[in-house]
Amino acid sequence: LTVLVARADIITWDGSGGNSWNLGDNWDLGTVPGPADEARFTDTGITAGQSIILAASQTINRLNITATKNFTIGDPADVSSTNTLTLCDVYHQNADSNSIVINVILASNSLWTVDGSGILHVKGDVNGDTNSLTKNGTGEMRMTCNSIGYTGVTTVLEGTINWPSGNGVLKAGLVVGSVTGTTANYITPWGGSGMPSGKSVTVYTNSYFVQGDYPGIGTLRITGGEANNSW
Repeated sequence: LTVLVARADIITWDGSGGNSWNLGDNWDLGTVPGPADEARFTDTGITAGQSIILAASQTINRLNITATKNFTIGDPADVSSTNTLTLCDVYHQNADSNSIVINVILASNSLWTVDGSGILHVKGDVNGDTNSLTKNGTGEMRMTCNSIGYTGVTTVLEGTINWPSGNGVLKAGLVVGSVTGTTANYITPWGGSGMPSGKSVTVYTNSYFVQGDYPGIGTLRITGGEANNSW
């Protein structure tokens, strides 16, 4: 009996064939990244303001963005269709901002590391059954998505998650910071995303929690951090 195991590759965008994610010619190994692979975006083949169009659902292991230019993965047509990008983890290191404009499915408990001064905008829905989302890195992730479907806990270990007004509400509890005292912030301006009734928020030392005008938090635990809200 021969068991075939999928090999994980780092497949880097080179843009040789245009803007389509689904075209193997646009990737350095000549093939579209698959479920075990890392899809990596550097400055190669990227122009400022470019949109990488999916036009079909894709599954990868990790999305890695280290380009220094402003570009978008997906577009509004991807969001309005049934197209999805399924992934486990995200790494973003950019002095400029990037946007994910496609509905995302978390394939597992998901780690999103956002470093650098550029903001990572998440503009599609974020789903993923009972999986959790953890934000790491000193940068900012801005959630301008319409809905949140995953039901695991959201943790901000470091940096900032900014949830602007009128966007999806978390389905489970929230942890801001960590027992080691990392600096983390969860910010929802007035009218921003709230917590569902009865769920808990824990805010650790050196961390800051701002909740908009949504009532209903079950338990607010402040263990050395700071909270500012309008309940």
